[in-house]
Amino acid sequence: MSTLKEPRIISTLRKPRILFIIVSMFTFSIFVIFQEKNTLQKFSLNGSLRFDSDEIATITISAGNNYDDNDDDDVDDNDAVDESKNKEDDDGNVPEDLVRDTDADDSESDGNDEVGDVVSILAIENSASSCTKFEHSEKWLAGPRMSNSNETDMSEELALSLIMGGMPRDINNGSDDALGQTMCFEQSRIRNWEPLKNYHNITSANPDGVASESANTANHSIRYLTHKLMLLAIHENQHRPAKTEALARYGPDKETSCTPETRWDIGKFDFQCDPETKYIVAEMGHRNGLGMVIKTNAVEPFFFSLMTDRVLLWNNILPSNFFSCDRKDWQCSFMPMSPCVLTEAEMKNGTVMSSEEVIQFRKEGKLPAHLEDERVVRLGTGNYREEPKGIREVFVRHINALFDRKREVDNAMISSDASSES
Repeated sequence: MSTLKEPRIISTLRKPRILFIIVSMFTFSIFVIFQEKNTLQKFSLNGSLRFDSDEIATITISAGNNYDDNDDDDVDDNDAVDESKNKEDDDGNVPEDLVRDTDADDSESDGNDEVGDVVSILAIENSASSCTKFEHSEKWLAGPRMSNSNETDMSEELALSLIMGGMPRDINNGSDDALGQTMCFEQSRIRNWEPLKNYHNITSANPDGVASESANTANHSIRYLTHKLMLLAIHENQHRPAKTEALARYGPDKETSCTPETRWDIGKFDFQCDPETKYIVAEMGHRNGLGMVIKTNAVEPFFFSLMTDRVLLWNNILPSNFFSCDRKDWQCSFMPMSPCVLTEAEMKNGTVMSSEEVIQFRKEGKLPAHLEDERVVRLGTGNYREEPKGIREVFVRHINALFDRKREVDNAMISSDASSES
């Protein structure tokens, strides 16, 4: 008798190459302005996430009845779906408290309405939308700063959506602009992921122990969600510290005193970010091709930033031979990796992590103790050699944090509606 496997929401992380692919997809970021949003059916998240035999968290996909199985890609015959963790009653129904109904309004809305919806919901999470709650330091305003590219296409609405929209509201809605930075096509399954029809009724194996075609298809579809959530976890880590400031400058209740752009020559995507934010600053090599540079210089710093809850920034003081605009760096062609901006002095004076300390970090999975309190830690252009200890569990932790924040916002909305009615 064959042994049933757990749901594969995160089990794709067992393949080291997948980690490199996901980080590379995020690193190759490009401008994509507002796309047409898809209306979703209801879904819920519960169940279990596992690495080997250790249960890390709880999550599964529960879909409505209006999804079609359009995933025709080849799948691994050894993959299977386990229903043992599904939260259903005897009739196969998902409890009402686990399902959020998004079918109430199926009418289409334009891009501005979608952005306003994201902002109004997330503004509840942090009502500090005036500069009485966020004050720029004189040192940061005076600069000089390592500013982000101030492109004309970067509107206040887009900046706000990128910063506030990393949380996977309704899987697709609310994160379109964040995912639009990736090199994924607009109609790709990562950017438009949908649960399969009757997911809970798919069996993981037939009596002969051979995985059914429908189970393999469902399992294959879950991998796209895995990739999508990993991308959003990286995006959220890079943008989260700018949320309070973004609401103060561009939110629905913004104040004139909170927009220092004109007086201090600050770009629309330049943010001081929360004062307690810590950073990892990495160098980019310039002698190899773009793909090799991403693999050897970009992957590991992203791992380290997630493991230490630090924002990753690139040192763009040295010009790159890849780009021809005045900046001579990656932002000639790609979106900034983070809205957070340091001064040149902060960037230059960061504590350098030695090669021995980098090796120690990889093996132990944590920053050396004497560097934990350093606000800015600098990395050299070392090569990516191995997967740091614990990085897969770290991805699970960051993904779960996305949904924890979603639940907090949903609860805040319910409380706000109840107060308004009373």
